[in-house]
Amino acid sequence: MSYNVLLQKHPAEGYRATLMAWPGLEVDASTQRDALDKLRAAVADMLEDGEVIQLDFPGIQSIIPATYQETFGMFRDDPTFGEFLTEVEKFRQRDIGNGQP
Repeated sequence: MSYNVLLQKHPAEGYRATLMAWPGLEVDASTQRDALDKLRAAVADMLEDGEVIQLDFPGIQSIIPATYQETFGMFRDDPTFGEFLTEVEKFRQRDIGNGQP
């Protein structure tokens, strides 16, 4: 399994590695390698006493109505989609020019 890890350098403390998929799972170490090794060990420790399962909640609708795979390519035949993307980019550039985030 592969997970995204946020690796941050802190001048005084060394490095902090945070497992993005598991909020709250982070470790500190003096080097990058040690931080990643400690993070792997922390995951192994958690899984030693437990397991990752999927839990369904009948009757509760997902916030995202469809998976990415179900919607991929849905605008491929829309002749106005290119214009839409152009307008989105113009809007983004306008906000960047105005100092907006």
